[in-house]
Amino acid sequence: LFSHATRPKTPKQTRTGGRCEHFSLSIYIEMASQAEHHNVFWYPNRCELEGCNKSEKLLRCTRCQMVHYCGKDHQRKDFASHKEECRTFERLELHPQFYTDQEMLAKFPLNGSGGSSTRSCDICTSKSNPLMETECCGNVLCDTAGRYQMMSYSREFCSRSHSRYTLCGHHGVEPECDESVDWRDCSGCLESHSDLADTMWRGLNGYNFCPLLEKSVPRHSLCSTCGKCNKKFLSGLEGSSHGRDGLSCLSCSGY
Repeated sequence: LFSHATRPKTPKQTRTGGRCEHFSLSIYIEMASQAEHHNVFWYPNRCELEGCNKSEKLLRCTRCQMVHYCGKDHQRKDFASHKEECRTFERLELHPQFYTDQEMLAKFPLNGSGGSSTRSCDICTSKSNPLMETECCGNVLCDTAGRYQMMSYSREFCSRSHSRYTLCGHHGVEPECDESVDWRDCSGCLESHSDLADTMWRGLNGYNFCPLLEKSVPRHSLCSTCGKCNKKFLSGLEGSSHGRDGLSCLSCSGY
């Protein structure tokens, strides 16, 4: 089911103005294993056109299968905004899990305690691995982080991936976080990352037990834009680097 990713190359140096400048790789150079839940994304069940909040009788984009529209008229109006990200979603073969706040809050109330009644991992559904409850939200997942091999960059270990790649796992770690509120209501969590798409990935990826509230998910906010080729890409899945041109996809960074 899982495969280890290849270790990334050492960042290159470039000569600028008589000195060497190191490009610092973001944490997302850790390319993920092809776990079944790796490409899973939570996404609000609503019309994607800005200003329309309809959530019933929606039509899904047949190309990317990631966004909905209440009708063909709104799909046409939103085409220019959705076109490039649509290609990205299709290329990555994302597996969306659509939700509404009403459904999620009924199952995961704000500041409520987690935990599973089935005693299986709430991320990968495994019952064969030892289980643990998370410190951040009290939900149940595989206690397999001890098997992680240093520098393997694998994301097959649920407890490690949840604590490392989600806003929930980081809640309370950043100094801006307010531990008295749920991570979904914490402004510190939402503002802890400079790139909006980075924040959205951490709040909506498949290592989360529940997603961000709909109000915190702007339309067309999952993809970053490469500062060199202007291509849309998903840094959390594809990797990224930071350099003179800002955030860049790995293809333009030479990795």
